[in-house]
Amino acid sequence: MGVRKQDQLGILLERGLASTDSTMIGDRAVDVIAGRAHGLRTVGVLWGHGSKEEVLGVAPDRVLRSPRELVDLAPAV
Repeated sequence: MGVRKQDQLGILLERGLASTDSTMIGDRAVDVIAGRAHGLRTVGVLWGHGSKEEVLGVAPDRVLRSPRELVDLAPAV
């Protein structure tokens, strides 16, 4: 609370808790915008707090329509 999403993400990157290989997944435009500001791949999800229009309006790299699709983001082992 009181810290912008973009700043929160910057702190995680600075502390090595996330890397530029990370993917920012979110249900709001602010999530996609923050990820993009730090050069991360962005994935918008159509469940949660944001509306479909909000998420699509910021053009994430990928859009998921259900939680089941999250497994498609995992690298093959």
